[in-house]
Amino acid sequence: MAKHLHDISILLKHAKIQTMCSNQERLEKMVGYKRKEEQIRIGSELAEKPLREFSFFETGRHNEYLIKEFFKMQDIYVFNKEHILSEEDLARSIGELSQYFQ
Repeated sequence: MAKHLHDISILLKHAKIQTMCSNQERLEKMVGYKRKEEQIRIGSELAEKPLREFSFFETGRHNEYLIKEFFKMQDIYVFNKEHILSEEDLARSIGELSQYFQ
């Protein structure tokens, strides 16, 4: 999950991603594709759960284990220092992401 969070945090900075996320209908369509793929591939029951109900949006930015693993992942996989994110960056990204699904 830590690597996905990093990727999403970086992507959220791009204008095209921000434009897509600001269009609720388009965002829901894109998320729907991913959720359908997950459901078919692994039988995920989460595909039916509204994203706004994911507890991650409330607890993720305060989860010490997740934060520890996030920094561990960055040490291993992020080579460009410009792409190293702080704990504040991570919390901001989680907050921004949660706003798109309210």
